Amino acid sequence: MSEKSILKKILAGILGAVFSSSGGLPAQESTGKPSIPYSRETILDSLRKMNRTPEKIETVHAMCYKMAMPPKTIEYSCPKCSERTTYPYRGFAGAATRGMEYLSRLASTSFNIATDFSSLCKKCNSSGTEEIRVSLHCQGCSKNIEWSVSTEEEIELLATFFLEYPVKEVDLTRLSFNLRNSDKQMTEAEKIRELSKYIHSKVFCDECCVKFPLLEELPMKEDK
Repeated sequence: MSEKSILKKILAGILGAVFSSSGGLPAQESTGKPSIPYSRETILDSLRKMNRTPEKIETVHAMCYKMAMPPKTIEYSCPKCSERTTYPYRGFAGAATRGMEYLSRLASTSFNIATDFSSLCKKCNSSGTEEIRVSLHCQGCSKNIEWSVSTEEEIELLATFFLEYPVKEVDLTRLSFNLRNSDKQMTEAEKIRELSKYIHSKVFCDECCVKFPLLEELPMKEDK
């Protein structure tokens, strides 16, 4: 293992400890600095490799620490109206509040992801639904893609958009995927494959998912 890889593992462990001790997110790297946009080919090629040969992707498991006595509540301060809303520390709203500053840095990634937490404000939220609104531009046609996040598992998945391309390693510490109709525990390779599907479905619109499929069509063999 190279010295750089060792240092990255140590950094991932430190970040994992920091976010875990505060009830936070996976330790995918985030510098907060604007990133140079990756080409569609770089993103697609990397996702295809994650799907085709997941065992070649290095996995990182940051050290996890639990808070001895976490607070019972956490306060969300609305950046739009300055209203303060109190939530239980545990649960989606608490997790979203804790991760807001970290996930807001997604705007500085090459995907330029916008996150809207305004539904956490009791004053600004007219629907009563607590969610994080997420939007980015399709990597194939630049169409605007929007979706909402309303579970703690989805919050953790958002952190994977901090991955660097081409993807060489992934922090699987708190990533969870559910296999359909099965109680089977997923292997690391299966998690990486599912992650490639998740990212592909979010950074490409429906039309471009068909135009730029995750599963490559193998060239037909010529008859001898």
